[in-house]
Amino acid sequence: MSQRRMLSRRLSLSTKFNKMSRDSQLAYLMQTPYLDDYGNYIADPEEIKAEVMPRNKMSTEEIEKSLKEMDKIGITRLYCVDKKMYQHYTSFDKFQSFRKDRARIHEYPEYNESLVVSGIPTTTNDNQRQPQVKLSKVKLSISKDKIKKKEYITLTGLKMSQDIRLATLLFSLIKQNNPTHKQPDIDNWADEVRKMREIDKRTEEQIEFLIRWCQSNDFWQANILSTKKLREKFDQLVAQAKRDINSNKIQIL
Repeated sequence: MSQRRMLSRRLSLSTKFNKMSRDSQLAYLMQTPYLDDYGNYIADPEEIKAEVMPRNKMSTEEIEKSLKEMDKIGITRLYCVDKKMYQHYTSFDKFQSFRKDRARIHEYPEYNESLVVSGIPTTTNDNQRQPQVKLSKVKLSISKDKIKKKEYITLTGLKMSQDIRLATLLFSLIKQNNPTHKQPDIDNWADEVRKMREIDKRTEEQIEFLIRWCQSNDFWQANILSTKKLREKFDQLVAQAKRDINSNKIQIL
């Protein structure tokens, strides 16, 4: 992934950019260095919060609102591939240049206008275009043993269990530290989170705190690379985090 992208002075005069709220303008600018070579990036508020804005006060709800506003104005386009949301910066090619001897890389699924219907994302499970179902009426079909008491609504319109949310958060922070880290089996990772909650009696808040803490710690971020390892080292991490708190060394993503 590129570490930098070019911004044009023309952006300050852009009608679309100046129509957006300040939160949306900030989100647009902060995401720019994370775009792939074709102007595409993820559109999951949880992942964006973890990777792009870990220290910004914007909540995932505010990020989701900004993603929708940017799409509505047309400065980005939201699209969906295999039930996962992505965004495409519509003016990307106008303001970015690439060396002719360097191949451009697709880090995210290729954007295609056929994946969007009137600005509303659709899935690509078949060749027909189907409007996205309203968030309040979407139900995710999963086996009963994976249904959790607490769920979160994502931009895709699917319900995310607390276990999947925490597993995804850990992966996003790991990827922030190491962009080349391989995509894990999130279901397996989420099952380890479930074990932490149900067997080890850890709370959701405790697990999230340690995920953020360990990925902010220079030593542990290189050693906690899965939820299984997080579970295994949980008590040791708690002890270390307490020492950091007592010595005022703690820093959380």
